[in-house]
Amino acid sequence: MAYARFGRSSDVYVFESPQGGWECSLCSLNEGRTTKTASRSEMMEHLRQHEAKGDKVPAEAIEELQNEIETLGDSTTSS
Repeated sequence: MAYARFGRSSDVYVFESPQGGWECSLCSLNEGRTTKTASRSEMMEHLRQHEAKGDKVPAEAIEELQNEIETLGDSTTSS
């Protein structure tokens, strides 16, 4: 499931990795390489770094990660 996809309202493409963790694909903070995090909270912080840089990040992406932390836990090992 993608939390955000590239488009008019998003400069990021973020999804839960099939191998575990979360990925920010073609990440502008990482010279176009994928950034992986082990927890939802780490990805939320990563998305806030994108916002601080001026990238468009859909609020729904951060909200969905927060909701999942509350219902599923912070990492794939805790769900």
